[in-house]
Amino acid sequence: LIECVRQALAEIRSSVEGSHREAAATERACSKAIEEAEAAEARAAEEAEAKRRGVEERMGRVQEMKAALAAEEEMSALTKADSKAAVARKAQIEEAAAEVREVAAAASVARGEPAARRVVSFLEERRVEKPLVAAVPAAFAAPEAARTDFDRMVLQEVGKIVEAARAEAEAEVAANAAQFAYVDAERMGAWALLDVARDRLLEAEEALASAQAAFAEAQEAQKVCKVTVGDRKVALSAKLSEGTLAEERLSRIGAAEAALEGLMAAKPPAADGQDAPVMEV
Repeated sequence: LIECVRQALAEIRSSVEGSHREAAATERACSKAIEEAEAAEARAAEEAEAKRRGVEERMGRVQEMKAALAAEEEMSALTKADSKAAVARKAQIEEAAAEVREVAAAASVARGEPAARRVVSFLEERRVEKPLVAAVPAAFAAPEAARTDFDRMVLQEVGKIVEAARAEAEAEVAANAAQFAYVDAERMGAWALLDVARDRLLEAEEALASAQAAFAEAQEAQKVCKVTVGDRKVALSAKLSEGTLAEERLSRIGAAEAALEGLMAAKPPAADGQDAPVMEV
């Protein structure tokens, strides 16, 4: 009977020791898995932080591009206003030059009442001396063969004044043409810069959207890692409990085996019919 009990205890011990070894191996595996999961969580946290910084940088870039676009829009508006003023000035100058050319043509003919009126009106606008203005109609009315020295002197002086005005008008047209070309080129340049600023803002906004999406993905990955760590810690806790229970059973089995050996070494029990105590295994 004792031998049967001993064999039963040995079998129980072997089974419990196997469970204990299995629990210990699983515990080590769980610990390693937790370390790996925690390392993954740390990497995910670093990645999320990097993505967050990327979002901040791109938000700053967007603000810079918005400010640059606002500046270019303001410059473009000013350039457009300058261009509009230049167009009006160009038309005004060209119109004045055309009038002077007409007067010059009339003065070169120096004949007829219409030409005389045109020249007189021009001289009055120029505030030429009144005696010269008053002599123009008679000089223009006299036939060329009948013109006196005074008439020829009047026509010569009028010709000088008109030619000087024509040269001045042509010079102003030429100068204005160069200035107008510069203003027009500046307007085109401002338009191109404005277009570039818009493109850069669009690129910055697209980069910001991409960075925000990457940050959201990194945050989600970090959450998954945290859940994984929690699950593995729960699994480890369960295995630790199993190992503790196995150790307690082994302790009780050892006590039972010791008690059995003690009974075998003791004297035969008295014939009073009392049974030996039984230990729970």
